[in-house]
Amino acid sequence: MVDDHIAATISGLVGDAQWLIDRLRLSVAMYKVTNNEPIPVSAAANLASMMLFENRPIMIAHILIGGVDREGGSLYSIDWLGTVTKERFTATGSGSPFAISILESEYKESMSEDEAVKLAIRAVRAALRRDPGSGEGVDVVVVTRSGYKELRGEDVLPS
Repeated sequence: MVDDHIAATISGLVGDAQWLIDRLRLSVAMYKVTNNEPIPVSAAANLASMMLFENRPIMIAHILIGGVDREGGSLYSIDWLGTVTKERFTATGSGSPFAISILESEYKESMSEDEAVKLAIRAVRAALRRDPGSGEGVDVVVVTRSGYKELRGEDVLPS
């Protein structure tokens, strides 16, 4: 969780990821205090981009930032050098090609939240089965106008 309306996930070095998220949370909180409103998701993505760019080539991380603001829902991918792209769906990490193949074949704009969560779980599980560097479990975060909700390991049922 970056803020009540923004979530992030990172691939790369764990220490770099922790440093980046800590700085991003601080910057987002400062924005909220200064402006009396939550930061737009695109601005949070741009902040992460600047942090990565300023720390290149030392920092090795790729971040996905998603959330809901006045403009609606959005998802951004920020690469190692700070390049920001807006995405409809994406994945990060060494297993991302496996996850992307599932997302590309099954994603629909008209999906319900439940359908989207099930698709995300299938995509991550595909990466876990085929890539030894992709970890061991699935955690899901859903960000809606109602807020931030996490489903962790044991709460994510097998599909």
